[in-house]
Amino acid sequence: MNRRAITELYRNAQLFLFERGNRMRSEAAEKTAKDWLKPHIIENGETDENGHKFIDFDTPLEIGGEVYRGLTARKSDVPYLDTDAIRAYAEENGLLDEIRFVVPEHYDYDWEAVYVLNQEGKIPDEVLDSFTRHRVSWSLWPR
Repeated sequence: MNRRAITELYRNAQLFLFERGNRMRSEAAEKTAKDWLKPHIIENGETDENGHKFIDFDTPLEIGGEVYRGLTARKSDVPYLDTDAIRAYAEENGLLDEIRFVVPEHYDYDWEAVYVLNQEGKIPDEVLDSFTRHRVSWSLWPR
């Protein structure tokens, strides 16, 4: 390797390692701050029309040419089916064979079949609704 290539190698290696170290330290510091901020905002913030929680700063912060008025913890509510409740209901009502299929060595379940059984009137709407659970998560955003 010639001198120019070695110099270029070391310069780029140093840049890579320096920036990598900065990113790792930065990500760890950001996570620490988010882990403190999210529960604080969820517990103490005001609620907007979408159910998100927010705080406004007394004085806006200017960082890197951007102006921030506050922070928002955005709420995400993801519905999902409680498969244990479905399995118990199907067993109690003789519907287990209609949602279960055999995979070598064990049973598996076709959860979409629950909706078919509902359409056929075998599982009432209110029972189907009772299988729905909600998983709430929050993400932190600047205002």
